[in-house]
Amino acid sequence: MYYVYLLESQKTGDLYIGSTNNLRRRVQDHNKEKSFSTKRYVPWKLIYYEAYIAEILARMREKRLKYHGNAIRELKKRAGLSRTSLQRKHGAGFTLIELMVVMAILAILVGIGAGSFTSSQRKSRDSTRKANLKAMATALELYYLDKGIYPSDDGGGGMKGCGADDAPTVCAPNSIFQDANGTIYMQQFPTDPSPAQKYYYISPATNQYKIYAHLENLQDPAIMETPYSCAGGAGEVPCNFGISSTNIRP
Repeated sequence: MYYVYLLESQKTGDLYIGSTNNLRRRVQDHNKEKSFSTKRYVPWKLIYYEAYIAEILARMREKRLKYHGNAIRELKKRAGLSRTSLQRKHGAGFTLIELMVVMAILAILVGIGAGSFTSSQRKSRDSTRKANLKAMATALELYYLDKGIYPSDDGGGGMKGCGADDAPTVCAPNSIFQDANGTIYMQQFPTDPSPAQKYYYISPATNQYKIYAHLENLQDPAIMETPYSCAGGAGEVPCNFGISSTNIRP
């Protein structure tokens, strides 16, 4: 929080207006004579303050109170004062235009913050996708070492590598990737972090495989120049990232 405060000199009766983000410490600093402009008027007594959520609002309020007249007169009435004189000039309250400007600035700052947060979320999901595909590739190589072939695909992006060798089934999302002998290649078959998307697996030949995903950060240098059409795979968006066996390109 930010504060606009009003002090009264117990020595001369003069008033002082200031702003701070630590009201208790600021009043103590004034009474410890750490401020050159107020040290000859000590001791000071806090008689009024206002709290603001944004520093710019507190600064504008302080400025208006110091350099115009209407607002400080109203403030004196509110604080129960009638005889005091200010150390500096005073100020009127906010105009409609000033409030609109402040609101516009805050809206811009909020928009920038929200954009940065959204971008960070996209990059985080993309990092998960890359890690998942890499883990799947490692599991597929272990499978190939055991079977001499890679799992076949179901024509819709699914991988038929679970269960019996003569009749494998599609490995369901979040299930264990294992064969009929109980050999586990992955404890949990990964899923895309976005519910509307999924990973897309194809096996053009028994010694080849490709795995695709869609990255949300379109500036990612790992994005393929020519996206792969994952029909029924990554929702309505093209697969723009992939990995494959070493004898073929994604």
